[in-house]
Amino acid sequence: MSASLVNTRQIFLRLQIWLLLSVIATHVAECERKLRQAHILFRHGNRSPVAVYETDNITEDMWPQGLGQLTDKGMEQHYILGKWLHHRYVVENKLLSERYKRSEIYIRSTAYDRTIMSAQSCLAGLYEVDASMPIYGLRWHPIPVWTVKKDTDYVFLNPNGTPCPRLKELAKQRAESDEVVNYINQNKTFFDLVQKRTGLSPESVFLNYTRVGDAVIMERLDGRKSNTWAQDEKIYKKLVQIVDYGHEIAFKNPTAEETRLRSGLLIKEIYHSFQDIVTDSKHHNAHIFSAHDTTLAPFLAGIGQFDNKRPTTASCVLLELYEETEKNGDKRYSVEMYFRRWQNKTDDDPPKMWIKNCSSFACPLEEFNNLVKNLMPEDIEKECNYKPNSPSTALGKFIIFTLLLSCVILVLAIITCLFRGSKGRIRLWTKKKRFEPINFQLLGNPGSDSEDGEVFDP
Repeated sequence: MSASLVNTRQIFLRLQIWLLLSVIATHVAECERKLRQAHILFRHGNRSPVAVYETDNITEDMWPQGLGQLTDKGMEQHYILGKWLHHRYVVENKLLSERYKRSEIYIRSTAYDRTIMSAQSCLAGLYEVDASMPIYGLRWHPIPVWTVKKDTDYVFLNPNGTPCPRLKELAKQRAESDEVVNYINQNKTFFDLVQKRTGLSPESVFLNYTRVGDAVIMERLDGRKSNTWAQDEKIYKKLVQIVDYGHEIAFKNPTAEETRLRSGLLIKEIYHSFQDIVTDSKHHNAHIFSAHDTTLAPFLAGIGQFDNKRPTTASCVLLELYEETEKNGDKRYSVEMYFRRWQNKTDDDPPKMWIKNCSSFACPLEEFNNLVKNLMPEDIEKECNYKPNSPSTALGKFIIFTLLLSCVILVLAIITCLFRGSKGRIRLWTKKKRFEPINFQLLGNPGSDSEDGEVFDP
């Protein structure tokens, strides 16, 4: 092949590359892409165990705030996470202002000390007050964190805290499945060892073993030395596997119903927030949700990709809405999803996560809407099959009871009148002394010994 032919091909290849770059540059110039909204869902930071086992040498009173509470390390984690969010949303994307503005951001937490404190720690990093912005001498800006009572929180639905009989039923089916039974049988030698070392009874359910694993993990994360048996690296790794398996069996491959019950109202809130952007309605630029591993895992499994491992403390999911404006003024929207496990960094790029059933990583908003339309409950209490004992119901029962009691008294009065003035009246009067008083508790009124606990249980 002649040198001139080679040179000609090289020149032609360079020309093609130049034309391609020109097209890309022209498209970028004609199409402005901007981040319009972000939803940040994170797990609280490191905490003390939620329960201790019988032989644990680290007892409840050795944790400064007791069990299930955020530790100093957990506060530090979220402060660092807040600085990372500051870099991404204040410095890079200009989504938020340098200083807190209530019109720009909304923060919601579950009603637990550790999640509320995690949110506050994160906000201290997101809106760090420096020497040039003094607030009465404080190096901290108070920012509201909203929450609701546990038993009414259907946005972050927990079957052990929020009344949802249907979700409890579904969770029980998973926990008692043949898969779990087989797993326990296959690992019987290890579970026997755990029983021996911790004082668990042979009748212990799988949840008890995950609680032991959680206690050992949290003690190590806090730099504490657990019992000697738990310091063995092989045993520790096996306990981590058990905790992960607990999340796998609880959340993997969820049905649409399970996602609606566990994450449906959160998805619905995100969906409507995105629509507010499209319709140019009043909105916040960012929403922060402070919750739990049992919130992140089903959310990831429902619309993203769940790796069957418990989300680490201070890990977070990001859902970001981008707006592309064409030269002619037309606008297109897309959603991007990221999942970032805890890292002690403030400027790294979060790992991308492909949204289910989307044609590209930057999921067109229409495709995202099609995904979530069947995952948003119309009436969460109805789907939960929850029937509260409302004041009106209680009043109705009281009225019925009162009417029945009145009828009984009226009948007794009529009988007494009929026998008055006759010999029968004398006999009745004689026997009346021997009558036992009527025990109206037998009618089943609330609070009686004979009431059906299931009926009156809210």
